[in-house]
Amino acid sequence: MLLPLFSRVSLHGWSSRILLLLASGLLLLSTCAGAADPVAVVIVNDDSPPLLARSATDKPWEIVLDKHPLIAGAQVVGGIGATFDSANGAVRGRLIGDVGGHSPFPIFESSLILQEAKEVDFAFEMDRGRIDLINQKKSGSAKVKVTIRGESGEITLAEPGTRLVIEMYSRWPKGTKFTKTPKETDAPALALLFIAVKGEVSLKGKNHTIALKAPPGPALMMIDGLTDKEPLTEVLEKLPDWIETQDVELLKKIRTSVGQFRALSKKTSIDQALSLMAFSHDETVRRTAVILLGALDDLPRLGAAMATAKHDDALIDFLEHDRLLIRGLAHWHLVRLVQEGKKIGYKPVSTKEEREKMIKAWKELVPSGTTPGQPKEPK
Repeated sequence: MLLPLFSRVSLHGWSSRILLLLASGLLLLSTCAGAADPVAVVIVNDDSPPLLARSATDKPWEIVLDKHPLIAGAQVVGGIGATFDSANGAVRGRLIGDVGGHSPFPIFESSLILQEAKEVDFAFEMDRGRIDLINQKKSGSAKVKVTIRGESGEITLAEPGTRLVIEMYSRWPKGTKFTKTPKETDAPALALLFIAVKGEVSLKGKNHTIALKAPPGPALMMIDGLTDKEPLTEVLEKLPDWIETQDVELLKKIRTSVGQFRALSKKTSIDQALSLMAFSHDETVRRTAVILLGALDDLPRLGAAMATAKHDDALIDFLEHDRLLIRGLAHWHLVRLVQEGKKIGYKPVSTKEEREKMIKAWKELVPSGTTPGQPKEPK
């Protein structure tokens, strides 16, 4: 079922973490070849991040244009507001990365796989990150089918303008052992957050139907795959600040970096552009490239960038990446560049709270803007 486990949680006391967002703000699309009817259409304007697509997982990424159609099977990975509409125009989807580290989950990029919409306006499988769903109809409700970990449910956005935010984050619990032959049950622990931002929303799973209403009202629902058994909602008097909070200055830097990526990609290729940007002297440009490499699962190129890193920023920030493999890869390179860092005791499988303490220690050991292994200047 879509809603197997829910927890009653409070947003009070959630600290704001300075996390690295998907610095590119890109929408990355894995489109399928063929003449099938589109299930969504890309929206691009002067203020939008560039869009990239690939026809299959073994094909290279390429930049696509406005109104590019997407068919069932297309994978979407996005950053700061990458946007698309359902084929019938009833639902708008926006994929958002965490600009400035305000979200309760450390979301670097957002990803979903589009599905054929049968008896609904839009359908997709949620992979990770955050998606905002908005009812764009002139009148009436809009229906969305969402699949999570193989189980499907239906979301009803009651009236035009109704908006729902979904955040999904997963991690391997501390002490999880690696296996070469994983079973279906060998999956990261799951956390899901649903917030009605505007209007009323119905979430219908196999065994439960949950009604959410924008604040003031029962606006929040959260799933904790580790502990919870029953769906519960949380009444909010107002929306949490992180829903709309943006770091304006950081956003300007990111858009400049994205513009550089677009220009380099046109002159060379996406792969070459990311390779060049990964070694830039500009911190934001480096972060853009490194996070994109991780989002694209380009581990060989990501490993090469980390192995020859001249700056600490990307490596230390990636100690908090939501993917265990990338956290481990970053730490492996860091302790070889700065052997003193072994004393910190960072472990990629530690809890988020434990990792935050260790990351703070790393940043004290290697100040931002310095080269790993370079001694700190005397005060």
